[in-house]
Amino acid sequence: MKVLFITHAGTKYENISSIAEIVDEVTVLGYIKHRNEIIRYPPQPSIKENIRIIYAKNLISFLLKPRKIKADLVIAHCPISGLAAYLSGKKFKFLMCQDFYEYHELVRQPKLKKLISLFLIKAMTRISCKNASSVICLSTYIQKKAIGYGAKKTNVIPMWGIDMKHLSPNNKDPDLKKKLGIKNQKVLFTLARLSPEKGLQYLIKSIKILEKENIFLIIAGKGSEEIYLKNLVKQLNLGSKIIFINYIPFEEVPHYHNIADICLLVSLKEGLGIGAIEPLACKKPVIGSNTGGIVDTIIHNKTGLLVEPGNSQQIADSIMLLLKDKKLRYRLVQEGFKHVSKNFEQKKVIKRYQEEILN
Repeated sequence: MKVLFITHAGTKYENISSIAEIVDEVTVLGYIKHRNEIIRYPPQPSIKENIRIIYAKNLISFLLKPRKIKADLVIAHCPISGLAAYLSGKKFKFLMCQDFYEYHELVRQPKLKKLISLFLIKAMTRISCKNASSVICLSTYIQKKAIGYGAKKTNVIPMWGIDMKHLSPNNKDPDLKKKLGIKNQKVLFTLARLSPEKGLQYLIKSIKILEKENIFLIIAGKGSEEIYLKNLVKQLNLGSKIIFINYIPFEEVPHYHNIADICLLVSLKEGLGIGAIEPLACKKPVIGSNTGGIVDTIIHNKTGLLVEPGNSQQIADSIMLLLKDKKLRYRLVQEGFKHVSKNFEQKKVIKRYQEEILN
């Protein structure tokens, strides 16, 4: 069996690798504009012999090239990839990791350009969902969206999973707090793109509400909102309570979760929310927004606490509740760890993903 995997933006090696284990050959077609993002985090092991990567030089080539590549099955990774798969005339499955329309609504750009983009994204997503033999959805929230776009058959699979040997409460760096200049403060941590949908401005404003508390927030990530968010920290005079870390190597991610007293994922929109799953694997209490696929991970008052998106006061109140209530923290992390182990452990997820590809 030969599989063509089409991706317009970045994709993880884990997806490609798990397909390569069960088929004769995998061809990855990527748009050359995103060359550095394709087959990325976690770090790429040596490419298997039955994987080859082809880059399309321009958008027209990207849309038309799939017709010429021999494949028994096409897997499309985003709306424009779905359109390319549809134009190929081959049987294809659509990986719906998020509703790109919702994400694009939050992007800051000229009104006319945004209207055109939203129209095209919605049209491509509808074509992808209606014509795919199956839509593989990242969460139950995305499943509802896919059905709304006309999907005939859907299956909910997290797709990326968590390596619970790596993301473990035992994987620590005992010197990390000292390296970051943290003394006796309570540490808050969020790992997220610095982009509008992540709602980080509301997290920063919650720290202003808690300004008198002995807390320290680490924001890890990079993205289009970096300057805006750093300026906001300056305007609110929170430079002594918040630091930005541009990039954390994959192998060091659990070190940061494990110095945190509380981890947060306060997105306005979210397909699933790996940023909530990872700290639960490290047995850390988590606060997340009551939106999208986050609710598949954080069950309110069972595996974590949920707040309304964009509500800085609720974020602040939840932080204080967790800091004060040791019994609550313990109960949440125990239930959260069980939930992640059962539903998001990497080997289990890969097996479900492989079974779906073969069906």
